[in-house]
Amino acid sequence: MNTLQAILAFLFGQKYYVNIFCDRGTTNYWVSSQIFRSRAEAEAHRHRNDFKTSFRFIQTRSFRSREDFTSLIDNIPNNNPVQP
Repeated sequence: MNTLQAILAFLFGQKYYVNIFCDRGTTNYWVSSQIFRSRAEAEAHRHRNDFKTSFRFIQTRSFRSREDFTSLIDNIPNNNPVQP
């Protein structure tokens, strides 16, 4: 991380991603319980859940937070990040 990225992270927080799903046949929308560091990880999560018929994918949203979620992300069971 260079100096500019460190300053931006301090001012605006780190960027994270979440997936939004909805229950099929209803108007119930919900955010996945997993937070991802990159869009690629969020997309991989989406593709792992595409075959499930009880809900459908809506979109991936990004957000910024000064809260450090890294320790929470690393401890999620079955969180298989995409390997570069």
